[in-house]
Amino acid sequence: MSEISHEAIKGKIQRYEELRSQADALKEQVAEVNRQRDALEAEIIAGMLDLQEQLGVDDFSMGVDGRKYKVTVKHFYSITKANRDAAYPLLRDLGLGDLITEKVDDRTLTKELSAVADENGGLLPDEYSELMEHVSAYDKPSMSRVKAL
Repeated sequence: MSEISHEAIKGKIQRYEELRSQADALKEQVAEVNRQRDALEAEIIAGMLDLQEQLGVDDFSMGVDGRKYKVTVKHFYSITKANRDAAYPLLRDLGLGDLITEKVDDRTLTKELSAVADENGGLLPDEYSELMEHVSAYDKPSMSRVKAL
């Protein structure tokens, strides 16, 4: 194993922080570009629909720089969280039950099982043993970041 100096680690941490800052800045830039794009798209759609109405046509498209643009309307369905308990049995009754998926977020599962383990001296109680046959448990080293005083 090669030796690494305190200064080398310090330099890597500084570079790590630079990359974190750069990633945060890029996220903000992407979010802003997406907001501008979505606003412009809404303006274009409104303008194309107005132009379509002025021309008295049902289907209007426009070619720009080798691409063809037209407004299409897509129909979507969704079930709000508030309506899930009522809608899911109805989906099953209609033969659409295979659309329903259950999902357990890993972070939420970790939080809950860690709390149970903490309450029991760091170990999960025996009644969790069957569950743990189906759950992966692992340790992952990570670097903590706190503001130095």
